[in-house]
Amino acid sequence: MIASEFNSVITDSQKNDIAVILGAGLNGDQVSERLKIRLDTALAVLKDNELPIIVSGGQGKDELISEAEAMKRYLVDEGIEINRIILEDQSTSTYENLLFSKNIIDGENPKIVLITSDYHMYRAKRIGKRLGIDIQGASATNSESERIDRIPREVLSVIKDFVIAQK
Repeated sequence: MIASEFNSVITDSQKNDIAVILGAGLNGDQVSERLKIRLDTALAVLKDNELPIIVSGGQGKDELISEAEAMKRYLVDEGIEINRIILEDQSTSTYENLLFSKNIIDGENPKIVLITSDYHMYRAKRIGKRLGIDIQGASATNSESERIDRIPREVLSVIKDFVIAQK
């Protein structure tokens, strides 16, 4: 199931209302390698259009700023206009990333381009569907070693999310 979303791509981002990039940790106030891969994927998908972008991620105990602020800085440094970027800097989980982002977006059943890691896309889409979000995914391709390291956590998280959804 998780591998089914490894190659999610966007055919036409203009058919969406907004893009959402999920956080993935910082090194102090700098984006982590995992987050850089997500942001570089976002740049490839979003650079040549005007779609608004929500950068979603709060501030961890070992982080000097919120993930959202670090993502904004990175995107601006790479040429994205600052007025396109909306900060969602309170979330601490994938569920909160999507819930809080949905609360920012006007209208019912928003259509979003979601950018997250390839191993994370399946679960993020499932959570989004539960929240009433229509998601097209753009998977950030991670190394084989990163996938091997992260997939067991994703499997356990999918099971946890399934149990919570059944209650």
